[in-house]
Amino acid sequence: MLVIMKKTGIGAFNQFIVETSGTYGTGATLTEVRAYDAGETQLPLTINPDNMRYFEGDMSNYWQHSPPGVWDYTNLIDDDITYTDNTTGSASSTLFNAGETNSTTCWVRFLCEVTNASASKVSIWVGSPEGRIPREVKIYGINSGVVFDPDVHLISPTTTGLTLKGTIVTQSNWTSVQREDIII
Repeated sequence: MLVIMKKTGIGAFNQFIVETSGTYGTGATLTEVRAYDAGETQLPLTINPDNMRYFEGDMSNYWQHSPPGVWDYTNLIDDDITYTDNTTGSASSTLFNAGETNSTTCWVRFLCEVTNASASKVSIWVGSPEGRIPREVKIYGINSGVVFDPDVHLISPTTTGLTLKGTIVTQSNWTSVQREDIII
């Protein structure tokens, strides 16, 4: 496991972007995203389904699935980290770039927001017993004074107004869900 953490001294953020890139297997999953303050208190996190962009693979059937909760974005913030097979994974995880097998070019970006607080650490639960693993997960903070614009900040590899806070470099053998932390 190689986790690269980068501290920039800018401080905590109340908005940050999660980016997954590449896939091992068919598509990639994340099981949970959590934000914490400097005292390690978990903060309420929201994800607006409209604040997501992707390149390659199918997202339309998963990101805003009907009924909710089947591989969709709500699973990222439901406190359920159980992913042992397709059934538990579909109820606990979010599927990105479906249909992209062993890709190095696909990506997804989405915005996470913390209300009335600032996050100092982001925890990501990543790994898949079915091999649906992103090659990398990056966290970007939105710089102070910058107004979030999905048509600017969610277009990879754009970094205008963003600060890369850390990168999780995964491996194809991450067949169980594991927690990775990035100090922001």
